Amino acid sequence: MILFQLSILAALVGNIILGLLVFGTNTRRASNRGFLILSGILTVWLVCLGFGSMSRNTGHAEVWIRLSSITAALIPTGFNILRWSILRQKAAWREIFFGSRIWFLVYLPLAMLCLTDFCLQYVVMPGPDAVPKPIYGHGFLVYSSYLVVSTLILVAAFFRHLQKAIGVQR
Repeated sequence: MILFQLSILAALVGNIILGLLVFGTNTRRASNRGFLILSGILTVWLVCLGFGSMSRNTGHAEVWIRLSSITAALIPTGFNILRWSILRQKAAWREIFFGSRIWFLVYLPLAMLCLTDFCLQYVVMPGPDAVPKPIYGHGFLVYSSYLVVSTLILVAAFFRHLQKAIGVQR
């Protein structure tokens, strides 16, 4: 195992433990459930990264890299679900997911983009004990732009809601 794979394994174990510990402190609290959802998304992403880095042929590596990209695109949606669950402690999950509907609607075409050669053209296998190297197409600019813009939107929403928050929320 190379250092990259060890770091993924350590992050995976830490993420699972942290997600379950936070959820276990109060399983009925909406924010703990939101954190568990985010931890689940991060866990799937780390698993995809791990299997992708251990692939020994280009076909398997390409599948895992695509799945990793699809899952990574869901991470901002997971953060938004966590944000909504903190803001609306008493809200039903239907309302929380409804509040994230725009994120889901933007995510779906982006996930489809990850499945195309326009996003990931091919994978190069550099040799033994090396991580497969993805060669991205022009669609990766759209994907990267989504990640940057969604991060900026979430940070702005965080600061906007932090100003309004009182008590435990703050």
